[in-house]
Amino acid sequence: LVLSTTLPKIISHTKDKRIDWLGAFFLTTALVPLLLSLVWGGSLYQWTSWQIIASLILAVISLIIFVSTEKRVANPILSLELFKHRVFVVSVAAMFITAMAMFGAIMYVPIFSQGVIGGSATSAGLVLTPMMLALVVASGISGQIISRTGKYKWLAVSGTAITVFSLFFFSTIGVDTNKVELMTRMVILGIGLGSTMPIFTLAIQSAFPKERLGEVTAGSQLFRSIGGTVGTAILGGIMNYKLTQSVSSISNEPFVAQMKQLGIGQGGDHFDASMIQSVLNPENQQHFREMFAKVPADLQPSVTNHFNHFLAAAKVVYSQAIDSVFFTAGCLTVAALLVVFFLPEIPLRKSERPVLEDVGVVLEDELAHEEDSVRQRNVHPQ
Repeated sequence: LVLSTTLPKIISHTKDKRIDWLGAFFLTTALVPLLLSLVWGGSLYQWTSWQIIASLILAVISLIIFVSTEKRVANPILSLELFKHRVFVVSVAAMFITAMAMFGAIMYVPIFSQGVIGGSATSAGLVLTPMMLALVVASGISGQIISRTGKYKWLAVSGTAITVFSLFFFSTIGVDTNKVELMTRMVILGIGLGSTMPIFTLAIQSAFPKERLGEVTAGSQLFRSIGGTVGTAILGGIMNYKLTQSVSSISNEPFVAQMKQLGIGQGGDHFDASMIQSVLNPENQQHFREMFAKVPADLQPSVTNHFNHFLAAAKVVYSQAIDSVFFTAGCLTVAALLVVFFLPEIPLRKSERPVLEDVGVVLEDELAHEEDSVRQRNVHPQ
């Protein structure tokens, strides 16, 4: 409601308003199966299952048709000519890789906070707050610096370098890490991301004609979204792989044998990586302790001690797995840092007002003023 009442009303006078419906359709049929296969693969379905293979085949076929379509239509939804521009290619590549690392890694921080450090689900979610606050502050400061200097490349390089440092710093967390140390890492990550995220969009918008701002901005955000989804799938796969590797060692814990002997839970059957993550949930831990009350009284101290030892081992295993995830994310951002070095330094757009005028869009108030002027000239011709 606030936006609808405060933003100026805009009337477009652009004559050619044809929408690339065909391109939009094939882009959708390419991205949706691709993203679903990345999310489902290795979790809901095996990578070699017909569901995943069929999704990937559909994505490839749709992508080929999409590229062919975009070469022929008058107003492509994503012009292939954009990829001939160095600023666009470098910027979307950096955004894609950074999104892979960021979204793929930080999703495990609340689980680590709740399961390893300890606390409620609410407090675990609040661990992300320092990063968001630092991101907003850093974004505002970097924007002011750019507006005063007109230079952005050094900020992009330094911000990406800070992001690299923060992710490698994250790869050192363990069972002894407390919430203050975890939040410190989140603040550093927020500073790095906040310094760089607006820069790539700003550079892209300054590199293209004003009538293409919507196209290039939407294209850059598309690649950022895809990068986040791909990163979540890849780093999630690494997380599951590391946990699966540890199943054999942690399954030898005395508590697992007691589960089978006493029939606690599922009796220790089907012990896999998901069991490690499940036992870190405080609600599940409470459920286990409630079941311990049902075992013979003389065995309760032994079961409790073995469970505590098993829980400590699970925390170590999970910490090591998440360290691998953050280390991989750090390596990805090193690649992003190398890409950013190729980002050209170009003059930035100084004003947004001419953008509307150059594409045949005027404010409604100005249009009304022009119409009044025309009527007055008709009534009082010179």
